[in-house]
Amino acid sequence: MLGPHTSLSIAQIVFYVPIVVLAIWLMARNWSKHPRMAWWPMVPLSLIRLAGGPIVIALGNQPSNIGLIVAAIVLLNVGTIPLLVSMSGFFRIILMDNYPPSKRIDMAARMLRIAILIATGLLIGGGSIISQDSKSTRDTGRILQIVGYAVFAALICFFFGAQVRFFRMRHSFIPTSRKVNLAALAATPFLALRCAYGILQVTFEFNAATLWNPVYGSAVAFAFMGLVAEYIVVLIVLYTGFSMPPDRGTTSQGAPVLNKADSPGQSV
Repeated sequence: MLGPHTSLSIAQIVFYVPIVVLAIWLMARNWSKHPRMAWWPMVPLSLIRLAGGPIVIALGNQPSNIGLIVAAIVLLNVGTIPLLVSMSGFFRIILMDNYPPSKRIDMAARMLRIAILIATGLLIGGGSIISQDSKSTRDTGRILQIVGYAVFAALICFFFGAQVRFFRMRHSFIPTSRKVNLAALAATPFLALRCAYGILQVTFEFNAATLWNPVYGSAVAFAFMGLVAEYIVVLIVLYTGFSMPPDRGTTSQGAPVLNKADSPGQSV
């Protein structure tokens, strides 16, 4: 009889097979219009989730295999990064389609990219060294992962605050930007839930008896706080991308001219 985590992994594979196709289609469909970072992250995310499913299934047959445990944890953690990149892409879309170019916007985009790279490096680096025999090394790996998720959480708070601000200014945005704004606001709570599970999972990843262990813990918590929350964000991104023209309506309509009080420096 299949264990609950194995069953979830099979379901994950089944769910993400069509997502791979849709993600590639969406990326190709919307590639001509910058910024592209809202759409292309769905491709590596879906591929990561497809790769993670068989690893957890194999782990069910070899529960003490350290290599499989590390691979499962690293893929689980790193898979959240593309979702954050997509939210950064939503943020950039609203800025590019509704505000004139500025050095401040370029600087903000550069800082966001650096923060995402830092979070990625911390999660990969921390997850890669937790298999070491040394307790101090394992603890270091866990700390690196927690710091990575802390950066992740800070970015989520930033994006949510910016999207709330944008929502108050939505009357001056083009229609597609209003849709992107609503999609970001709908996705952020689920992304925050996924981040919360990641922090709990990393904190207790050495305790096989805990509820939050992603490999041996509660399959219900893993399903709803991890996989389902993440899947909802993916569906929101895909729906948003397919529900608007590839040029986001900017070619025929043009971006509105905002008042000085609505400048990017005042809005984010």
